[in-house]
Amino acid sequence: MNIVRSLHARAALVRREDGKSFEGVSHQYDFGDFRGYAGHFDSYVVEQLRGHEDVAEVQLDQVLKTHASAPIVSKRKKKSAPALAKQVPAPIPLQMISTNTNGFLGGYYYDKSAGAGTYAYVLDSGINAGHSELCCKRVTLGYNAIKDAKFVDDDGHGTHMAGVIGGKKYGVAKKTNLIAVKVYKKRSLTSIMLDGLNWAVNDITSKKREAKAVINISIGGDFDKALNAAVDAAFAKGITIVVAAGNDKRDATKESPASAAGAIAVGAVTDARRRADFSNFGAPVAIFAPGVKIESAYVPGSKDTALLSGTSSAAPFVAGLVVYFKGMMSLPDAKSTKAKILDTAVKGKVGDPKGSANLLAYNGCGK
Repeated sequence: MNIVRSLHARAALVRREDGKSFEGVSHQYDFGDFRGYAGHFDSYVVEQLRGHEDVAEVQLDQVLKTHASAPIVSKRKKKSAPALAKQVPAPIPLQMISTNTNGFLGGYYYDKSAGAGTYAYVLDSGINAGHSELCCKRVTLGYNAIKDAKFVDDDGHGTHMAGVIGGKKYGVAKKTNLIAVKVYKKRSLTSIMLDGLNWAVNDITSKKREAKAVINISIGGDFDKALNAAVDAAFAKGITIVVAAGNDKRDATKESPASAAGAIAVGAVTDARRRADFSNFGAPVAIFAPGVKIESAYVPGSKDTALLSGTSSAAPFVAGLVVYFKGMMSLPDAKSTKAKILDTAVKGKVGDPKGSANLLAYNGCGK
């Protein structure tokens, strides 16, 4: 870090003819084996860094996007159904993850522990903490990585993901605690995502929550070496990260963080358990989950809901299963957690996986 500050200071002494100025270092990252920083530098500083023996990689800040369709918004007046071991009736996606058959059971069957005592870190646009789906003081506003932005969800995407993970009616793990990490406002950048991830990883490790936590990232972009390295470093620290595979109908090796070896990348299926036509595919996709017309909590009201389609909505079903299982049994690190998710999944039921693992998310309830 001293190297880049010294180079930037030296370059700042030289007055540019075009009058441009450069801000220097804006973010620093430090967790596990991952060390890095982001900032705004002139070409002299960049070239000096590229040639320095202590610098592994220099790259442009990339734009990241959510992996969801435009929402179909509705408003709900009915109270959410109470959390029960058997939720009847239940949304189709929850029925899908609680059966190992090709049918629908009419209800959602799950262990009564329902993720109690666990923590889901949602790296997204924020969470509508006042939503009735997310009641009982389970939402914490953890960290805002967006400069000059209010720590509210003015988009709805993050609230939707939180509702799938832990909502009263729409959620997988209905008693989990939800931690909002704001990294998205109309778009995100690698530097912002890394800042949010840096905070989440350090919060989990400092509070010794590795055995009780998951990070959900339903945002991504083109292949990004730095972002993948950060996810892999978190995995090495024992932290489970679930990510969306992406909606570009392409091999997920071209997508980050889906292509990170340490991530659990989730593709989307239709109600017919067939890979959604928009879903990315290929070797990085470890598992599939429902991802078409998923209803969940939204903004701005306390009862608003919306339908979203995308791998954005598929990922939180698996993130929900992570904390669901962590609330039931000892899964001390990311390796054992990933193995549990994949071992429990239904095999061979996904239509047209296109080179992806033919695994469908399942909570193992025996139905």
